Amino acid sequence: DGIALQTFYKVAYKLWYIPTEKIPNLNGTDFVPYFLEKAKKDKKKILIHLYGASDQTLQKSKEYFKQYGQIGYTHHGYGNLDDKEIQELVQKLSPTHTNILLIGRGTPIQENRANKYKNFLPNTMIFTVGWLFDFMTGLETRAPKRMRGRGEWLYRLITKPKKNASKV
Repeated sequence: DGIALQTFYKVAYKLWYIPTEKIPNLNGTDFVPYFLEKAKKDKKKILIHLYGASDQTLQKSKEYFKQYGQIGYTHHGYGNLDDKEIQELVQKLSPTHTNILLIGRGTPIQENRANKYKNFLPNTMIFTVGWLFDFMTGLETRAPKRMRGRGEWLYRLITKPKKNASKV
């Protein structure tokens, strides 16, 4: 959940004298909305593709992500995309927009799928976002701010032990 970026930032702070050593939580749930907001302010044309979660969650997610850009391809995350579905996604990529694919399936499934699909999706930024779709649509609740970062998984385990025991 952002540990690699936090480690890089600490090294960069020491090597390149970045003004602050404190860095916010950089998991997909926190970083992606921040990134999309910055891109929107910079007047970037964004086409957002959503892959993961249930069809119901995706419908709600489309409404949420419209604030950042146009919505392109969407697909539930139950099962790998077959060749036909990948071709459908490729056809929806825009040469004039920044294409962003958000994969929300949980670790390590989403990382494996991102790795598999990256070769088929030229000029596309792929973010693995975990439960972002569920959080942004209000279907799941996040840990209180003081618990986020190192304690969020503990919160998930306590609140939904059956769903999260194997993940922790």
